[in-house]
Amino acid sequence: MNIQVGQIIETCSGRPLKIISIDSKGGFTVERPDTGSTQKISAGKLKKCRAVMAQPDFAGFLKQASFTKGGISYTVAEAVGAAYALGLKLSADGKRWVK
Repeated sequence: MNIQVGQIIETCSGRPLKIISIDSKGGFTVERPDTGSTQKISAGKLKKCRAVMAQPDFAGFLKQASFTKGGISYTVAEAVGAAYALGLKLSADGKRWVK
């Protein structure tokens, strides 16, 4: 996915996340415009997720679960930002991020 500063991503509940910066290593930072809180989505996190996605038995990442428990991140902003960057969407049942 092509990430650009100023882009708005919506969380599953419809709350906006704005991409406010992109770092030179390939990560980026999102901000919740309503609170001003920020969350970094690191290049390393994206790389780890891509490695899992490349596995033949990849069935998706669990929604809002830590990486060690089969998710992207328990933090909503990090999970949604990473899922967007990786081109993932929520499954029909809303429980997994899938290709």
